[in-house]
Amino acid sequence: MSRMALIVVLCVAGAGTAGPITATFRFKDGSERQAPIIAVNRVLYAQRSFGFTDKIDLASVSKIDFE
Repeated sequence: MSRMALIVVLCVAGAGTAGPITATFRFKDGSERQAPIIAVNRVLYAQRSFGFTDKIDLASVSKIDFE
């Protein structure tokens, strides 16, 4: 199982800024990890039905809950 499959919540500090952000990843086991993300790498690709993908700039969100 990939590490991404273990993420429950992603919280973003610095949302709405043009520079780097700080992401806090909360995992299913209750642990958390913070990581700085520079502007060129702060994109999350999410796959929807029928193979379509959405490109999400993490600076535009403050929190993402995963199922």
